[in-house]
Amino acid sequence: MIRRRFPYEFKLIEHYESSLNFNHWKKMIRIDGRYRKLYFYHHRQKDGLILREEFFDRPKNKIIEQYKNRPDKLTYRSVTFSPDAELN
Repeated sequence: MIRRRFPYEFKLIEHYESSLNFNHWKKMIRIDGRYRKLYFYHHRQKDGLILREEFFDRPKNKIIEQYKNRPDKLTYRSVTFSPDAELN
């Protein structure tokens, strides 16, 4: 694993090896409390997930996922949610 920190940007980038001992992540980019982007090894994920982005610091938080080589042809999924929204 290679870890690079950018303290003035509150940013962390980690690169992971493609071995069976590690998780399925290929690369992770995180900006503290605001954003996280995860790249996955597509050959290790059974559901075809290759990318997941998470946005945290907005009034409406968002998660975006991208897929590759799925039998149902799903390529993109996005969820937007608001932690302060009232349930009806």
